[in-house]
Amino acid sequence: MVSRDNISDRFINVCNILITIGEVRSMQECADRLGTYPHVLSKIQKKIRSVPIEILLKMINKFNVRPGYLFGETSGANVFYIRDSVQAGLTMSDDYEEVFNNEHGLKSLRIDGLRGHKWVFTVDGISMLPTIEEGDLLVCERINSLEELKLNSIYVIVTTGKPMVKRVEVIKSEDILILNLKSDNPDEPTISMEISNEGFIQFYEVKSRIIEQIIK
Repeated sequence: MVSRDNISDRFINVCNILITIGEVRSMQECADRLGTYPHVLSKIQKKIRSVPIEILLKMINKFNVRPGYLFGETSGANVFYIRDSVQAGLTMSDDYEEVFNNEHGLKSLRIDGLRGHKWVFTVDGISMLPTIEEGDLLVCERINSLEELKLNSIYVIVTTGKPMVKRVEVIKSEDILILNLKSDNPDEPTISMEISNEGFIQFYEVKSRIIEQIIK
């Protein structure tokens, strides 16, 4: 059986993860979303009090946290780290289809309480300045279809030999689907890519970034 202190520790761990991935901006916002006050979270963190069951239930419902984690369960990786840098506008020579279709071959870890699966990419290049800098880590979610693409949102685009990070604009012309891949750096050109049903392509929406200076 998991002790009340362990449940409180896991609760605070989830709060910190929510801040890290950009789901909330601070403990203040986390408290607001959970219908409580920052000083309550502070007391829970300092083990002055246990986390109330009603706050646990709100966390489970509002942030889709697995109840099993909060009450002791832990298994299975949910964060996958891509071994090579994602190029901001440059071409890579490796065949990435096998890599990205085989999650068991990737470096992975589990962050308990994290909603869904995340992929982490390191940026190499300057075409997304000033929004994204070289050396940043991008925390991403994989999308399953082109219909999920959001206009001008930032994605890591993975094709055979060409992983890159860009803003995406989708253009439909008769039976042809064209992607305009835009850089935030005004000195870098827009890349147009025609999409076919036969070609390998995956999109990872950038949800947050960890800047190089923090890592150092």
